Amino acid sequence: MNKTKKLLLSIAFTGIVASNLLFAIEVSQEEMNKWQEQGVYSTYDIEKLHELGVKSLEEFKKWNKIYKSSKGYHSSRGDIHYGIIKDLNSYGVYTPEQYKQFEAEKKKWTDARIYDIKGWKQLGLTLDKVKQWKKAGFTSIYTVEPWLKVNITDPLIAKDYKNSGIRASEVKNLSIPLDEINKWRDAGIHISYIGKWKELGINDPKEIKQWQNTKMGNDEIMKAIKLGFDYKTTKQWSDYGIREVKNISLLNKEGFTKPSQYEPYKRVYLEHAIKLKKWNIKPNKLIESMSYSNLIFNKELYFTNKDIFNKAYSSLKDNCNEITKDKWFTSIDMSQNKNKCYIFVGKMIQRVDEKSTFGRITQKGLVSGTGRRYFFAESFTGDWKQNYTKVGVIKGSGSFSYNSRNGQRVVPKGTVIYLD
Repeated sequence: MNKTKKLLLSIAFTGIVASNLLFAIEVSQEEMNKWQEQGVYSTYDIEKLHELGVKSLEEFKKWNKIYKSSKGYHSSRGDIHYGIIKDLNSYGVYTPEQYKQFEAEKKKWTDARIYDIKGWKQLGLTLDKVKQWKKAGFTSIYTVEPWLKVNITDPLIAKDYKNSGIRASEVKNLSIPLDEINKWRDAGIHISYIGKWKELGINDPKEIKQWQNTKMGNDEIMKAIKLGFDYKTTKQWSDYGIREVKNISLLNKEGFTKPSQYEPYKRVYLEHAIKLKKWNIKPNKLIESMSYSNLIFNKELYFTNKDIFNKAYSSLKDNCNEITKDKWFTSIDMSQNKNKCYIFVGKMIQRVDEKSTFGRITQKGLVSGTGRRYFFAESFTGDWKQNYTKVGVIKGSGSFSYNSRNGQRVVPKGTVIYLD
């Protein structure tokens, strides 16, 4: 063995000896035998018991006697030991006498089906107080502790706050009596808004009842009041579906100074209403349907500018009363599509153009639409090359049958009215 290894072994041995000496107490063999009869087998364990205040074998015997005569705080049925006594200390149990009282009290808790004794005691609550909290509907430590942190120690008061929609974390910021809070609550006003309403000079919740008829949220109503909007005007805007103050302000700026001026435009999207007013165009049923079918896969069909709108409208007005809402052409029963207009998205699979006797060419083709459902475009105007995808409006005209490798197929057919 080389010198380095000898040195390391020497250091390790010295550490072990020093460690044993650190916890060593003088115990005769006769006394050690008595300790061992009680389940304590080393001077180290005796030392740790001394640290917990168990200074003599006689005192330890008292602990052990109570432990064995009771049902036992822990599930083991051996002798009491350092770990159990240390745990009991965390309950405020430091002497055999206190331990005896603790066992009797513990039975009362468990008979009441309350088992987390330590947790409740750490909150400073007695068994009777815990029962009161549970009766009030606070069934766990985690539901009680937040109220105690804000000095609400009466379970019934906490229950009143809770029933009023007030969380424990909100209580510390309250400067309003609970009975007044309940009046606001009955008016549908949450506690977090009471102070904000008072800042606006509204101290009676009844005043807000009327404003709530606008179907606007509290924040929007407050913005309206701050900007000086009266209830009647705001309610009229709301009836037309305009329930955000920023949109009311925008419409005012764009020339809709009164809600009645907006009435003809109420069935089109707000941004389209503004454009149509600038273009001096009043909506009809077709234009309303153009508004809600304008955006297809983030692509605008009609409202990009006035020229595009006029071109689309000119193509549609003599063929469509309206564009069917929320229905793709390929999703409709082909027996129900006649003379109705639908949005389509499709890839031209096969062109089958037809040339008349007089040399006129009718563009036609088989198209793969949404959901990989096929339809037949019996005529269209514009550039639609094979294998290219287009968006547009088609007017249904029943069904079309053709022979395929898998036999005869029947698909919807129609005339493309507008091709983007």
